[in-house]
Amino acid sequence: MLLFMDGFDHYAYSATALKKWDSPFSNAGYVTSPFTGRFGTGGMAPNGSGNAFVSQWVGAQKTFSTITPTTMIIGMAIKFDEIHEEHPWLQIIGSNNQPQIQFWLDAVGGTIKVQLADPAMMAIPDSTPIPAPTFIADTGYSPPIGLWFYFEAKIVFSTGSSGSVDIQIDSTPIASYSGIKTANTGLYWKGWRICALQQFSAGFTVDDVYMADDSTGLVTDFTGEVRVQTMSPDAEGFQNDFFPSVGTDNSDNVELPRTGWIENGSPAKYNYSGTVGAIDLYSIGNFTIAGTIFGVQANLSHRKDDVGPRRIAPMIRTASLNYVGADVPQYSDYTYAGQIWEENPALALPWTLTDLNQAQFGIKIIS
Repeated sequence: MLLFMDGFDHYAYSATALKKWDSPFSNAGYVTSPFTGRFGTGGMAPNGSGNAFVSQWVGAQKTFSTITPTTMIIGMAIKFDEIHEEHPWLQIIGSNNQPQIQFWLDAVGGTIKVQLADPAMMAIPDSTPIPAPTFIADTGYSPPIGLWFYFEAKIVFSTGSSGSVDIQIDSTPIASYSGIKTANTGLYWKGWRICALQQFSAGFTVDDVYMADDSTGLVTDFTGEVRVQTMSPDAEGFQNDFFPSVGTDNSDNVELPRTGWIENGSPAKYNYSGTVGAIDLYSIGNFTIAGTIFGVQANLSHRKDDVGPRRIAPMIRTASLNYVGADVPQYSDYTYAGQIWEENPALALPWTLTDLNQAQFGIKIIS
């Protein structure tokens, strides 16, 4: 099941990245830009700062509280710029919130290695050297410097000897390890962590990220290289119960350049309603993609300005029917809500480009 995806093109970076990603440390930062990703789109450089783990600087983390996968599949486009010391650049987080299996690089021209974190490693900044990991295998793959490539890994959880790690680069298998220990403790995977390669500088940029498990749905294994594309509203949809803060076009109030979106302040343009059951729908610009559509995601930036509990939900309209996603609480600060539909819910079939371009996306006030 597709659990998460990000193309870094629909929010205003640095501070607002924390609305989709969680930060393990107060001194860990993000350096993001709307033009540093592949194809001139957004990308994220997981900049580690401070003295986290002494010789390891953590920049970005994504964990989940409601899933318990024992198999994790992850993919991301990566461009390494510099590698100054031996560091983990990707760690898989166990149910105890500690890094378990991890992927390392030594230096420019070095190879990707698979290692198991020492069980003494704690997920807090510390003033003592990082405990030495247990070496598992050297993939023999030296990533290019200054060039984008697509990395995928599938990791099966095991505190014994039944775990496995499979790795693909640009849709081609490069390494497979089975019958190994992939976790020191815990019961399942909770998420993943991207680590900077040097202090105060990421050393690499990521883009087109996805995370999945093998439980159900269309994505239960490697997808191969993917691209996460973003479209914004271009017109009002079938139903518009919200009120525009300015003007008369609700879509115009949420079709904002990501670099100009002020989510920690008071945006001049927004749509609002206090009515339970109110729906606001928008059509989107046409995608021109080719190939398989693995999932479609609605992303909402929202907050409440009244007192008392509020809950909202992302929604989609396809084939003249509305489908409401999982509802989430609202807070007085802007947060993100997202819903992924791997299939067209009206047909229970994979998305076609025609169906996607005819769909509408929006928000519903649940309570």
